[in-house]
Amino acid sequence: MEISRESVLERTHYGLNIYAYVLRKYYPGETVLSLAGRDCKPAKNPFNSSKATLWIKIVEGLATHVDTERAIENGDAFDFAALHFKVQGQALYNLLNEEMHLRIDTKHPFYDYKEFDKEK
Repeated sequence: MEISRESVLERTHYGLNIYAYVLRKYYPGETVLSLAGRDCKPAKNPFNSSKATLWIKIVEGLATHVDTERAIENGDAFDFAALHFKVQGQALYNLLNEEMHLRIDTKHPFYDYKEFDKEK
């Protein structure tokens, strides 16, 4: 399976797990996201002096963010990860796959249940 934007989103709950992964790097041992429906309560923004200005919500199947003080540009989970990892595009997808242990490039019955059902 190719490591693509869609395949990463499929395994990261619309990209919310990407935000959680990156935020945990800055705030280990803390609750970094509090989900309320399809939106999250304001979270600390490591790119804005750790102020609780980061609003994350799911829009059309993609986790997006807004910083209320505009310390960073509005964007999605991949934009946020790119701020942390300093890479973009295919290199970012590959890095997320490796760092988050998504196993996109390997067969796994839990994640690939749709494909395993086809084989039966």
